[in-house]
Amino acid sequence: MNLQLKGVQGVINALAQLDNEVTREVDAEMQASVNKIAAMAKRKAPSNFAELRNSIGSERTTTLQYSVFANAYHAPYIEFGTRGKVDVPAEMEPVAAAIKSRPKKGNWTQFVNSIYEWGTKKKVIKKGDKNHAVNIARKIYKFGIAPQPYLWPSFVAERSKLVRRITDIVKKKR
Repeated sequence: MNLQLKGVQGVINALAQLDNEVTREVDAEMQASVNKIAAMAKRKAPSNFAELRNSIGSERTTTLQYSVFANAYHAPYIEFGTRGKVDVPAEMEPVAAAIKSRPKKGNWTQFVNSIYEWGTKKKVIKKGDKNHAVNIARKIYKFGIAPQPYLWPSFVAERSKLVRRITDIVKKKR
């Protein structure tokens, strides 16, 4: 799952026309913001066995273009929820649409075992009580899970700050 800033291609093209010093300054600001977004998302992400948190990162794709991502298979299901509880921000709809078409992972037994492992760790399931894990898995399968957004709120919190810093850099150079 990758997060992309929509509607800025024109700004990026305009920045490319400015001198190299401005481009370097803006690129540095973008990198700093992307790092903040990834760090904030890691703090906000639910942590059971740390797989989700450890899968969150960022990378520079080209000058003035960065990506923040969560590579854990279950990342989008945690971010957006499942079944009737799905809540996708409008700007993230293309990301969510791509998730729907990917192949399923695992089977019922693996799902129940994961629930059992989680439940015993959190002490909501007694050791040896697989039936409790089956009941929880059935409920999740039927009703879904509520979203626990971590990536989108982190992006939203940093976006306006980044725009303000870029605007200041460009104004300073005019």
